[in-house]
Amino acid sequence: MAPRIALGNKDGKNRINISANCSSSSVLDMLDAHVDGAPESVYVNSEEVRIAKLDTIKSDYIGKENNIFLKIDVQGFEYQVLEGAKKTLLSVQGMEVELIPRKATNCDFSMALSNNSCVVQARNSELLRAFTPCS
Repeated sequence: MAPRIALGNKDGKNRINISANCSSSSVLDMLDAHVDGAPESVYVNSEEVRIAKLDTIKSDYIGKENNIFLKIDVQGFEYQVLEGAKKTLLSVQGMEVELIPRKATNCDFSMALSNNSCVVQARNSELLRAFTPCS
């Protein structure tokens, strides 16, 4: 069973919003456009959870000899998770990130990944631009 923990760019406690459909739960506020497009995703509750940087808890779940494939699907909290995983990303062999554009700029995502070598594949040109280096 997976631990009840949120990943982010800090260690401590945070409030997670629980959606009616469970798949839209997030530590972030829901955008009006999301509710308009998927009314079944409205938040119905919230609870306090532990939040940790992946760099802090990596050794609890990942061995030194593991080939790491990292999948991130965090409802708009991608930048914060990447910020808390800078050291871990150095040993990641592959990564899939579902990006939900919010307040973070394309430049922010490039900076979060700038110290790591990665190949980005995207079906959508907007998604690919999120990883284009800043000028």
